[in-house]
Amino acid sequence: MKKDRRGHGSEGDAAGVDAQRRELLRMALAGSVMGGLGLQASVGQAQLPPAAKGGGLVFADGFELRARPPAWMASIPVGQIGAIANTAPAAYTDAVNGFTSSGNILNAFSGFHIVGAAKVRLFGGGHNDYSGNEVLDLDLAADTPALRTFCAPTPLGSRVPAVVWQGTPPDARMNVPHTYDSGIWSPALGRSLWFGQSSPWNAGGTLPGGGQTFSLIEATARWAQPGSADDLGPAPGGVCAARDNAGNLYGCSFQRVHRYTPGSGWSEFVNNGALAWNRFGALLYDSRRNRLLRIGDLGAARYFTIDCTSAAVVNLASLLTGSAADLALLNARTSVDTTGGDYNPDLDAFVIPVGLGAEMLLINASTWAVSRMTPPAASGSVPNASGYPGLGVWGRIKYVPDLGGMAYWPTGNGNLWFWRTRS
Repeated sequence: MKKDRRGHGSEGDAAGVDAQRRELLRMALAGSVMGGLGLQASVGQAQLPPAAKGGGLVFADGFELRARPPAWMASIPVGQIGAIANTAPAAYTDAVNGFTSSGNILNAFSGFHIVGAAKVRLFGGGHNDYSGNEVLDLDLAADTPALRTFCAPTPLGSRVPAVVWQGTPPDARMNVPHTYDSGIWSPALGRSLWFGQSSPWNAGGTLPGGGQTFSLIEATARWAQPGSADDLGPAPGGVCAARDNAGNLYGCSFQRVHRYTPGSGWSEFVNNGALAWNRFGALLYDSRRNRLLRIGDLGAARYFTIDCTSAAVVNLASLLTGSAADLALLNARTSVDTTGGDYNPDLDAFVIPVGLGAEMLLINASTWAVSRMTPPAASGSVPNASGYPGLGVWGRIKYVPDLGGMAYWPTGNGNLWFWRTRS
């Protein structure tokens, strides 16, 4: 088979590969593969039908035939929200690398993003809150998820305050900032990226040289070194990031929306005065309609859609409907520093945590009707979000396509919670 530089087959082989997959899927659904365990399949983010990782046949490009959901999901009925035990960052100690993490990896204006099928990746702290620049992973596809170190922090005695990079090439590591909702995974690049560096440890704002596209390479668990061939150059700034179905990445700076196309780099996608904001909001991607919802602003509730094909901008201010109480609550929770949320295709709604227990605000992506709901807890009770009510949840809630639900981390002092929304 002819292969490209990553070892994948060329386009000419696609028909044969697809035929093999269809046959494997047919055999799996007929019960003739892996002991007739009722396999399900997925291709990247599109499910055939949806399933959770739990063993099975895994192809190099992400196609999976999986036998069952991970064991922990059995304790959370569909429609309910439940905690995943022993996942509090504040309690995580890495004896090998000699450090203990902190709840401020999330509580200090920071968040997580989803890597690959179902892996949660945490990185944050900064300013005067936390100097540890470790990157932690939590694989929700495991039967018993447990935090592990993906990239170890700069040793405590070697940390320098108010710098962009800790250490020097070839092992420079990003000085930890407030990450808000700026982290994003790029399958095409095989990297986690953060757009810009807001308030790195012991500094406020952005330092000279901090307006970069910082990236962590999956294959090596090392940061792309400044000035190297792996360096992706300047970032658009802002505190939010999104990825569309085609793999393009988006970031904001004031009235502009910038798009990063793997292989081509950054370009200005939208420049519209109506979008002017002070950066403190979120970009939520509607995967059904290929559009972005930009919500929030510090001190002002703003709602705009941006079409990822035409770049058309629509102001939703007059389109949102709902009870006066629900609309007032939505405006209150999207004008804080900084709101957070994600699109849930199972509900066809944008979900924004209120920050009070499990209460959620929903914006119907078809009708723009605003409502709220509180999913019942499978056991225990969901804690209030750190900083509630004056602060938002930043990037601490994400939809996990392979598991059919939302990962929600109200506080770094406690466990991750998972809300099952797909039956």
